[in-house]
Amino acid sequence: MPNTATQEIWLRTGAATEALGVSIDTLRRREKEGYLVENKHWVRSGPSKTHFKVWNVTACRKVFGTWKAPKGGKG
Repeated sequence: MPNTATQEIWLRTGAATEALGVSIDTLRRREKEGYLVENKHWVRSGPSKTHFKVWNVTACRKVFGTWKAPKGGKG
C-alpha cells in the first residue's frame, strides 16, 4: 500500500518566506496574531531567543490556505 502521508518541510526563515511567497514581516505578524504557533508552525533552533526559527512550511501553507479574500466595501 502506498504511503499517502504528507511529508513536512522545515525551513529557516529566509527560505520559508520564499517557499510561502510572503515577507518576514508577514510571518512575524501572523505569529503575533496567533495564527502561527510555536511547536506546530515553527520551532526555535536552541534555548535562547537569539537562536533562529525553523518553520514548518507544510503547516503554514494550511493556515495560509484557509484565508479568504477581503470582501468589498461600499461602492
